Amino acid sequence: MKVASLVVLVFGFTFAYAANDKCDICNTTVQNFITSFEKSDKDFKVSYGHRLNPNGEYRPRAEIDWKKSEIRLLEAFEYVCGTGFLKTEKEDCFELIEDYEEDISKWYHDFYADKQVPELFDYLCVDRKGMFVITLDQYYILNGM
Repeated sequence: MKVASLVVLVFGFTFAYAANDKCDICNTTVQNFITSFEKSDKDFKVSYGHRLNPNGEYRPRAEIDWKKSEIRLLEAFEYVCGTGFLKTEKEDCFELIEDYEEDISKWYHDFYADKQVPELFDYLCVDRKGMFVITLDQYYILNGM
């Protein structure tokens, strides 16, 4: 009986540690995104599109607010895994970005640019990634121990 309890205790600790580690990586990634967006929070227009139409005639370029631009999002993607991570955690950050790039882009275009922001942590780390933080006591309660 004592051996079984020890195995469950070790398993429970490992389980809680792994969940917290993934949660920490996701949280740091989110904080880096928010920092990047705050640093680039400027009011100006960005021109995009071709200057010539298919017939070779000049046309004015279209403009979009910087805050809603794809360029701003791409710059954030470049920055996000560069700060606050150990070498092995950077790999996890890049994997997270690669796996959830479309979700982050959707959050940015649907919510952030229009200031109807659900928290990126909730949107990415809880709703999309299904992460949660669980303590050892909560593990025992959930598993009837």
